Amino acid sequence: MVFRCDACGIVCVFFTYLLVIYSDYVVVFHLIRPVLKSSLSAIFNTVAFNLVVFLLGLSHLCAVLADPGVVPLGRYPLTQNGALKRPSGWDACTRCAIYRPPRSHHCRVCRRCIRRMDHHCPWINNCVGEYNQKYFILFLVYVGALCIHALVLVVVCRAVINGETNHSDSETDAIVVAHTVILVAICCLFGLFVLAIFSDQMKSIMDDETAVESAKNRARSRRRAAGDPEMGDTTRQSLSRMDLFREVFGPGPVYLWLLPCHHLFQPRPPDSDLECVVDDELQAHELHIRPTITPSTPPEPSETDSSSISF
Repeated sequence: MVFRCDACGIVCVFFTYLLVIYSDYVVVFHLIRPVLKSSLSAIFNTVAFNLVVFLLGLSHLCAVLADPGVVPLGRYPLTQNGALKRPSGWDACTRCAIYRPPRSHHCRVCRRCIRRMDHHCPWINNCVGEYNQKYFILFLVYVGALCIHALVLVVVCRAVINGETNHSDSETDAIVVAHTVILVAICCLFGLFVLAIFSDQMKSIMDDETAVESAKNRARSRRRAAGDPEMGDTTRQSLSRMDLFREVFGPGPVYLWLLPCHHLFQPRPPDSDLECVVDDELQAHELHIRPTITPSTPPEPSETDSSSISF
């Protein structure tokens, strides 16, 4: 579990929960209960709306507190009793003074290297990385579902109110209208915002490339076009789209992908075999013996190339 003491991130997290609680209050106490009353439709919509609120809050909390994939500082130091040869396919981070696995990047806010880092999101006060990206995507999905449900209820309830012969007093109606206008503004603003981020996340998964990787690859392409001999093509093994999604959501049934549960989706890091090899090298270096790498765990550069990444 991690928590960043970043003022901007803490404010954004608090503001997120404040908006969700306010939206739930308006929907239940100013739309469903006064208009739909105790009908079956009112019960169904209340339960459904609050279920989405619960899943949204749980997904967001997991995205905030989950380790996104922080690379340990003392595990692969740049120097170990003098010098340690760089592992195949790995690169060095001078800020953390470590060798880091492929597709890891340094976050200036967290001040650590994150495996498969996509970006640092202030709304979860955390990086979006290998181990919490599912939570982040589920948070986006449930925010979108909540916005759509709230807008549908606004339309339905206003239609019911306009169809009634005996309207409530003007003061009460003005309060309801004010809350409704604020709710619609929140849903439209954050609904469009979440839709844009969700689309970007889906594109990143299908293209097998994070936001950080995309920016670096564009710079690499420009340098390669300028004739830099060190900027050759680097590719990883091609995977099907289903395999790419399973790297994010896990190998379980698709319907379990919608549950923010760690043990149902925890992926196996694709470079875990290579890390075992590096651990052997470190141990051998400390003992001043030649490291032995068994044929069963050879490093595979094509599997761990940092030019592209899956979520």
